[in-house]
Amino acid sequence: MTKIIKPTTKEQLIYFMVNTISLGTYDRKFLVNVNETDKQMTTNQADLLDKIILRYHKQFAKHNINSAEMINLPWSREPILSATAYTHTHVSVDQDSIIIRSPYKREYVDGLKKNKIPIIWNKEDRLWKTVYCEQTLKYILEQTEKYYTNINYCDTIKNVINEFIEYEDCLYWDPTLVYKNKYYIAGINEPLNNAIKEDIDNIDYSTIARLVSYGISIDKTVDEQLIKTIGEDERSIKYLEFSKDLNPILDIFNLDEVIDYLQCIKTEAVLIPNSGTSDKKSIKKSLLDKLSKSNIKVILEIKDKPIELPNTFYVTIIFGLWNMKYQYNSSSSKTIFLADSKPIELNR
Repeated sequence: MTKIIKPTTKEQLIYFMVNTISLGTYDRKFLVNVNETDKQMTTNQADLLDKIILRYHKQFAKHNINSAEMINLPWSREPILSATAYTHTHVSVDQDSIIIRSPYKREYVDGLKKNKIPIIWNKEDRLWKTVYCEQTLKYILEQTEKYYTNINYCDTIKNVINEFIEYEDCLYWDPTLVYKNKYYIAGINEPLNNAIKEDIDNIDYSTIARLVSYGISIDKTVDEQLIKTIGEDERSIKYLEFSKDLNPILDIFNLDEVIDYLQCIKTEAVLIPNSGTSDKKSIKKSLLDKLSKSNIKVILEIKDKPIELPNTFYVTIIFGLWNMKYQYNSSSSKTIFLADSKPIELNR
């Protein structure tokens, strides 16, 4: 049996790990490169090495080596300070693009992708790039300041930040229905203002539903005022929550409640897509009968046949939760998902 000699320097430790520890693909690639190069380590690389050491503490323990002790081993050659280009985050504007260079953090990358901005990773230059617009820049700055402390902005971004400093205390950045002695929409822009046909002086459930379909948020001050005027009973609160929800989920076996909700927001038409769910045919027929009796127009989607969507406010109804992202390309639509709420009985 080969006797294990405990490393006494970080360089020896790297050699030991490459030849003794079962490493992951990327960890092995990094350590092999470091082990085979004559270049002096950087502080960035040294920090990464410490994280890798702790990651394999169980394997070290099998060799009677404490990984925590290995962290404190000295270097034969002290690592040199990493350049700020690799330790700091840099955000800049280049013509019509936003450029991001930052140390890798998975949470930060996930945050950038989560917003669904068209951001591209340039592997050769090791940077992120996206099309410049103020909304995108705002989101990137929020995410960057959330995950990094050492951030460098170009002069263009500094000027943008300075211009908006006076608006730091602004309560509403997105279009929001607010009540303060009267109803008004804060943060609205001209195209949205021109598109809104609703009378916001007289707010009811249907007005709320239509404003939400435009992407307008509802402030808590509106909730409080509506509860005062409409009532604080359970039914009124349910109506209010339904009208505010762009994608509510209702009970597929309680169609009377579905009709009740549709009437409370004064639904003019209902679109039922071709879902292909044969097991829901009887429920679908029942819903169609109830919609007809309630004088609500029905638009049935038939496979491979074009449909004419109404210009008025309409609601899409989906049977089941088979696609929670289902939405027709319309700015005036609420999508209701009818779900089976019956509990599943498991046989033991």
